[in-house]
Amino acid sequence: MVVNNVNRHFQFGPFLLDSRERQLSREGEPIRLTPKAFDVLLVLVSRAGHLVTKEELLKEVWPDTFVEEGNLSYTVSLLRKVLEVEPGTDTYIATVQKLGYRFTAPVRAAEESSETVSGPGHVAVEPQDVALESERHAPSRLTTRGWLATAAIGGVLVFAAFAFTKYLRQADHSRPLPPAKLEIVLPPNVEEGKEPSISPDGRFLVMTAIVHGRMQIVVRPMESTELRPVPGTDRGWMPFWSPDGRSLAFLQGRKLRRVELSGGEPTDICDVALLAGGDWSENGVILFGEEHGKVLYRAGANGGTRQAVTSLDASRGEVAHRWPSFLPDGHHFFYTVEGPEGGIYVGALDRSTQKRIVREGRVGRYVPPGYILFLRGQTLMAQRFDLRSLEPQSEPTPLVDGMGLGSMTGSGFSVSRDGTIVFRPAQPDPTQLVWYGRDGSRLATAGQPGSYRQVALSARGQQVAISRRDPATGNLNIYTLDLSTGVMSPQTTARSIDGDPRWSPDERTVLFTSNRTGWMRPFKKDLKTSKEDPLLDEASADVYVEDWTSDGRLIVLRSQDVWFAIAASGRGTPTRLAPRPPSGDQLRVSPTREWVAFESTESAQTEVYVATFPHFLERRKISLDGGTQPVWRRDGRELFYLSLKGALTAVDIAGGSRPTPLFTTPLQPTTGLDEYGTVDGQRFLFIEKKGQTVTILMNWIETRLR
Repeated sequence: MVVNNVNRHFQFGPFLLDSRERQLSREGEPIRLTPKAFDVLLVLVSRAGHLVTKEELLKEVWPDTFVEEGNLSYTVSLLRKVLEVEPGTDTYIATVQKLGYRFTAPVRAAEESSETVSGPGHVAVEPQDVALESERHAPSRLTTRGWLATAAIGGVLVFAAFAFTKYLRQADHSRPLPPAKLEIVLPPNVEEGKEPSISPDGRFLVMTAIVHGRMQIVVRPMESTELRPVPGTDRGWMPFWSPDGRSLAFLQGRKLRRVELSGGEPTDICDVALLAGGDWSENGVILFGEEHGKVLYRAGANGGTRQAVTSLDASRGEVAHRWPSFLPDGHHFFYTVEGPEGGIYVGALDRSTQKRIVREGRVGRYVPPGYILFLRGQTLMAQRFDLRSLEPQSEPTPLVDGMGLGSMTGSGFSVSRDGTIVFRPAQPDPTQLVWYGRDGSRLATAGQPGSYRQVALSARGQQVAISRRDPATGNLNIYTLDLSTGVMSPQTTARSIDGDPRWSPDERTVLFTSNRTGWMRPFKKDLKTSKEDPLLDEASADVYVEDWTSDGRLIVLRSQDVWFAIAASGRGTPTRLAPRPPSGDQLRVSPTREWVAFESTESAQTEVYVATFPHFLERRKISLDGGTQPVWRRDGRELFYLSLKGALTAVDIAGGSRPTPLFTTPLQPTTGLDEYGTVDGQRFLFIEKKGQTVTILMNWIETRLR
């Protein structure tokens, strides 16, 4: 098809933007951008000097696609880095507070008539080494061995890379395919610490992300940037694929559930406390590990009673079985044993087989036509494996170093049937604590970068308690940061998920929720004596920390159905406060102890409510069109919350005024988490997220083992 086109060149500073060739260059040197980043820049440059609203940019660059506003903010921030003339300068893209952006540099435009011939969907590639979508500020990622595509802006997975691989597959079947490596940066709303899982046919990625303030499972086609929320998966996580790629199993509450990607409501499979890996066989059997039970269980994909298929061998000091993965017969499986004689074992559903095949390794995965992949430290290893003898047939060979260790419940990598590998590389510091002013100005950083999930400021604002992921173990533990000295101190070190940190008014004790004993239970840590104790006796249900009243007398907790309080001394009978509303969470008692704020989904979406304390009277909704994460000012006269799009909003509780948006924050807020805090209502401490890198390897195994 012949298309008449106008080629526009935009000159600004040392840069030249060519709209027809879709090329940005600096003093003649090409700077390759991802398609969406180029589109954002082109819109801004073509309207230089004028305000371009966020709504206009989202509509023009991402038409007919739901995209969180944070994706736009992240794309602009990385464009600024690409356009830096000198480190620290910001002379091209200005933020117009709460509205959008303006390209501020003088721009010279020229037009040139031209004709191009193209066909729909055509991508021309050459069978040679190429480097696509390079990240200008990270040239060390580029390589010319095989080929590398690094998509650095906006979480783009480059379609041309897959077209190139397809071309090679069709062009010459007689020669081996070169290894292919791609790196993508996921949008900031994708859950930190969990690697995406690739579908068996290699066409899709599944992951958890924040959508309208809620954790939700999303699916992304490999050739697209679009994240598609899976209906019915609110607060769902730890997804894994059915063998045909049409369904997902996932954890929601304390249920393992199944959902069809074609539509329909999720259905229950069985009860599960916390997954430690799962797999789904061609025979309709689901095999999973459970953190609390420490062994492996099986259940039918259509639901039913679960049954244990392994048991711990005390004579060998086994402490846990995790990360099961079926072999092609649907009867045998790999699994990881933790203990003195740990490693990767082969088991069977009827318990007829149990033998160790890898001494130093964890998370075994079978890949046709005959390989086992596994992790050894931060290195992904491969061995030839014989399905008849169930034995390795070669020495282990390193495939790639620098693997992220995953979380306590994440395996660290996934692989499709054709050997495409997806993993999160070692990236220990994906977040930074940052102070913002009430006007939205970025004031200063606090502490060093880390992997931070929740924060809680002490009453005087001199310390912050943090739920932080340990990059060495994948555990979530509690740390404290002295804001005056910058000293970070670990307070818990158990192999567990520790969260919901809250300070005592005297700043001597930190409360937190932990799963270290099986159920989620509240604990307290005395920072003076280092003594750590559970608040309650053995629990038969999950109980979470909510708040500690400003007089130091009461600790507020929540269970499945109720909010209740206990004396901080630990003596006496718990007092029931109120029934817990749907998804009731983030209960925060005002410093004056007159009011309580909380979030709930009783009005379809998450909203912030207030009521009197402790009787929960005069209850009313105070957020407009969604809200989460309520935080009180120290005097109790003003309440803050985040809109579901991340705008920090203030409410004068005493005056009864309408909510007032203050500024758009760097967050894609997650309901049920504490991602910011304030004491005086003038300075706010936020967890600022960086992009999370994911690596995709194709044609890697046979090349390395050839």
